[in-house]
Amino acid sequence: MKNEFRGFTLTELITAVVITSIIIFAITVFFVAEYKFCATTKNKIATIGEARIAMNHLTETLRFAENLDDETDDQITAVVNGVSITYRRLDDGTVNPEHKDVIEYTRGANTIEIAENITFFACVWDNPYLGIWLTSDREGRPVSLRTQIRVLGRQE
Repeated sequence: MKNEFRGFTLTELITAVVITSIIIFAITVFFVAEYKFCATTKNKIATIGEARIAMNHLTETLRFAENLDDETDDQITAVVNGVSITYRRLDDGTVNPEHKDVIEYTRGANTIEIAENITFFACVWDNPYLGIWLTSDREGRPVSLRTQIRVLGRQE
């Protein structure tokens, strides 16, 4: 008598399930890696953006400084159009990753935070040029920017 039942054997079913599981696992690993890469890239772009905003603000203002005072590494004071402007990096002195070192912009009685996560800020005067260095670090991915501007307002 012939066996008229058509179907799959247990071995064939187990093999199909194993192969399907391997394919699903590979696809999942790919998507997880892609998600992490996208998150890292977004973080890097945000870090670069913050650093560039701070650097642009510094260069556009300090370019027209009539007087510069860079007594400390983390602070520079300039006189622009008769108004005293101070940039300084605030560090709360902790190693807590939640804290945010910031660059603060003070003009008269107004204080504005222009960038967060700034771990290094320095200005070096080399008449008539001003070198500006800053490093922004978010989640252990530092971005350093450096520029040199000619200070047009300062006459020596």
